[in-house]
Amino acid sequence: MLTVKPWKIESILQLLLGVFGSITFTGMFAGALGYKAEPGQIDHVMMMVGAISVHGVGLLWLNWFIKDHQLTWKQVICDRFSRLPAMILFGVTAGITGFYVCMYLGGVIARVLIHFTVEPEAQSTVIALQSSISLPWIAFFGVLSIVLAPIVEEIVFRGILYPMVRQLGHPRMALWGTSILFAASHANLQAFVPLTALALGLTWLYNRTDCLLAPILAHSTFNAINFALTIHFGAFSTAGS
Repeated sequence: MLTVKPWKIESILQLLLGVFGSITFTGMFAGALGYKAEPGQIDHVMMMVGAISVHGVGLLWLNWFIKDHQLTWKQVICDRFSRLPAMILFGVTAGITGFYVCMYLGGVIARVLIHFTVEPEAQSTVIALQSSISLPWIAFFGVLSIVLAPIVEEIVFRGILYPMVRQLGHPRMALWGTSILFAASHANLQAFVPLTALALGLTWLYNRTDCLLAPILAHSTFNAINFALTIHFGAFSTAGS
């Protein structure tokens, strides 16, 4: 059972406007440079700029959000570190389970898309990894997908948006709305259903533990498996989140 979160709606709106404003600025910056990626290709520099504008700036805005509520990162992520072994077990197990569920769903969706003559397309991070031959680039994408993305995305979607909508008296809208928004934010048709299922599982995990550490570890484990398989085999159908 989740404890009540003291989130201020005006602070949440400022947080979202800050993140989306950063994304918009990056898009305008890319357009000003005449950047236009060819289908199936990715520009590593622009990928880095995009990652910084979303997750890097998002981390700064989250720091402001936490201070605005006079809280610490520890209080927001999990104030019950005495249960650390259980959180690690829950998180890693959920991440492995989520990987296999999403792998199956991703295969089903790929077959459906092919049936309707729509070519499945991997996420930009996967494409970037497939074309990376430099160890620094691989390390950058590894830190992004396994460390930074899970922390930022779990705090925003599970830690802030979900409790806010839930506390307004709309538990179903909170569950499904934030899960669908999480999947849609990755902008990939094939990954939409698998990532929605993953988000539902992560939300259940957060509800069960009342600790963001568990879904962060699950998210990180899920991405780590995808990352390792993409590096090893050069391709993988279930895009990381």
